[in-house]
Amino acid sequence: MRKRFKRGQSLIEVVVSLGVIVVLAVSLISTSLITQKTARTAKNNNAATKLTQESIEKIRVFRDRQGFSALRTRLCLTLDSSDVDPVKWKLNDCAAGAEGEAIELNNTSFNRKIEIDDNGGSLKLVIVTVTWSEPGGIQTVKDQTFLSKWEMSSPSP
Repeated sequence: MRKRFKRGQSLIEVVVSLGVIVVLAVSLISTSLITQKTARTAKNNNAATKLTQESIEKIRVFRDRQGFSALRTRLCLTLDSSDVDPVKWKLNDCAAGAEGEAIELNNTSFNRKIEIDDNGGSLKLVIVTVTWSEPGGIQTVKDQTFLSKWEMSSPSP
């Protein structure tokens, strides 16, 4: 009788061990999936931040080359900076129904729009918004700066 009890106990130990292994495997897989999602979100957030900073810098160059008055006040603009010469860059209104300029990076579709608000005679507020879609919903990164009206003066002789 004693031998049968030990066999039953061994079977229970095997079943419990298999249960523990299954729980550990499920935990490892779900942790891996969460880590991948977090890494993808961080990568997209980093790319969006770089896109906003790039636009702020290009708008600053645009203002320096074409003058403060070239910064038109609008809610949705895109900057055509395809030409190497900043004098030939153009601020364009967003296409009808579009949320800015469509950009494809890292297999993700981003939308970048520039908003310029008149904030007094010699200041303009530039807001750059980049959005993209993820399984958790629409993500957004915004960056803003004030640009002032200043003129480059030639140095005195």
